[in-house]
Amino acid sequence: MSEFNERADQWTKYASLSHLYGVGDPGSLVQQASSCLLGYGYRKDIFAFEVLHSVRDVHAYDPSETGRWIGTIAAIVDAIVDFTDCDETRHARTEIIDVVARTQPHLLPKFYVHHLDADEWYLADKSLKSFIGIADLEDPEAAALAGTLLDHGSLHELRKRAQTSSTAQALLERQTAFLGGLPSPVERSYSTPDRELTLEEKRATEQDPTAFASNDFTGIAKAVGDPHFHYSKKKDFLSRWLRHWHAKRKSRDAVASIKAYFEAGKRTYDIEELLDVAFEVSLEAEGRNAAYPWLVQAQIRRRGWSSHYTSDEEVEARLKAAARVYQDRWKDFIRDTSVPEEYFARRGASFSIGFHHLVRFLLVAGQIAEAMKVTAAFVSIFEEETEDQPISEATWLR
Repeated sequence: MSEFNERADQWTKYASLSHLYGVGDPGSLVQQASSCLLGYGYRKDIFAFEVLHSVRDVHAYDPSETGRWIGTIAAIVDAIVDFTDCDETRHARTEIIDVVARTQPHLLPKFYVHHLDADEWYLADKSLKSFIGIADLEDPEAAALAGTLLDHGSLHELRKRAQTSSTAQALLERQTAFLGGLPSPVERSYSTPDRELTLEEKRATEQDPTAFASNDFTGIAKAVGDPHFHYSKKKDFLSRWLRHWHAKRKSRDAVASIKAYFEAGKRTYDIEELLDVAFEVSLEAEGRNAAYPWLVQAQIRRRGWSSHYTSDEEVEARLKAAARVYQDRWKDFIRDTSVPEEYFARRGASFSIGFHHLVRFLLVAGQIAEAMKVTAAFVSIFEEETEDQPISEATWLR
């Protein structure tokens, strides 16, 4: 196996030699080279995660295809480090273990044995910990397995189970007595700690947003656009202004002011977090038809079909709102939010296609059959993008 750019180069050279010496079919070789050009990206191609998360979410509504999909995906994900440079792709091998734990937990022992045989100790350990997290501890075999746990990671999984299960608590106490005690749990935080705001930042963010008139969105946009206005305070500042005037029964004036600002073609990056709130206020004050464009703009400008631009929580809340309020217009919502915003449209940008978030929307909108079709297409594309690689079938899952 090798990266697809290298394979495309090799097939092109073979095609040249075939044509030069009149041997074989150069057209077929060029076709293989072209296939590799469209193959799985060697660097930071995260489509594997879109496929895995789609399978995971669809399973909760219809598990009929999950086993077959996992069987197809597992072999490709297992080899992903051989045809990519591993940047943003390596952890697909741990992600599939999480997905299997939630959808096909009976396969976890097979993942464990497979990774042990391949000397992939970290992945084997991950499989074991995932199994401890979901196993029926009333089962004698699972209870016996708990008696073999020695390391901090697997014992931590048992400790988590013990918080809600008396059986797990008894097994943990037994293992603790056997080991002579347990290490103290290590709390790790991977988030960046908040820093103190500077004097200029405090001065900018401590303004009273309600001091701006209901028709003065230009003024409040200028305030949050100040270089000293800390990014983490912008949404709250803007929301307080809009909700204040909504409470004062002047929400129509405020919403009209926001609309005029956006239509003027001004820079909107600093204020786009307000769009979801504008939808909520418009829905209450003006009704579902008037509110719809705000939800569409929020999805477009906040890159709602992308899995990594904004938080899952933000996108999930928006998609649930769309499914709840506009269930009869679910196709319209997909079509209308797939267009680029004006700035990029003027420069020839194409439409956006949702992956995992599209599947999530279809599910919450009650379109289970459509979600199944889309997920099946993702699995098929994943398989086709890697078809030039000599990837063996995952017989170890049988």
